[in-house]
Amino acid sequence: MAMAPDLPPIFVINLDRAPDRWSMVAESLTHHGLRPLRVEGVDGRKLEAGERSVVDTRRFIFSTGRRVLDGEIGCHLSHRKALTRFVETGAEMGVILEDDVLADETTKPRLAAIAAAIDKDVDAVRLVTHRKEGFRPRLTTREGDRLGRTLFGPQGSAAAYLFRREAAIAMIDRLATMTLPYDAELERAWTRNQSLLTLERPLFAFPEPDKRPQTAIGTRADYRANKLFWLMRAPTAFFRARETVERLVYALR
Repeated sequence: MAMAPDLPPIFVINLDRAPDRWSMVAESLTHHGLRPLRVEGVDGRKLEAGERSVVDTRRFIFSTGRRVLDGEIGCHLSHRKALTRFVETGAEMGVILEDDVLADETTKPRLAAIAAAIDKDVDAVRLVTHRKEGFRPRLTTREGDRLGRTLFGPQGSAAAYLFRREAAIAMIDRLATMTLPYDAELERAWTRNQSLLTLERPLFAFPEPDKRPQTAIGTRADYRANKLFWLMRAPTAFFRARETVERLVYALR
């Protein structure tokens, strides 16, 4: 199936051990006229020593108050790989998806309208987020979608987003060192001098809870087990307070 000329290519991150997830997302996208390009994900269960070296452990602990999970390293490397794959195509814009999202009949026209609406001053668009409190619209597409920024965060999720090529190159360079989970790094566009907008109404949906694939990154128990003692997380509180202020300034300017 040929991709429509007004649609950016779509890259889907998928682990070799999760063929059922690839089948689910590929069927959903193709059924609605979209052609997914599979990117083999980096499996956190099978990391090599050289892959773990991407983490700046001291800065990660300072920023999060806990130790990094192998699944988070795999996620970070997988998104870097997907962005690299997109850049190598030479396309002006590209969409990166994780393999737990679903399209519907509105996805294709809405995506085309988003690509047409953003000008060269917009570097990236988050197509799915979990938090949009304090949403401030910046522009509206021909399909009626509003794009803007939010006053509060973190927004969560790197399940679906769009990048311009030059901004993706800068992001790839930033990802040479891991200091935060990927979804947190993605939204910190103010640190990259980039313009990131958020789509108010998600472009993709998640499966129902009883049908949604289990996360390959880590469970709540995994995160709890790797948290530092609460007194040792004081620097993290400072980091998050500073992030709150910087996010507000970014959203308002």
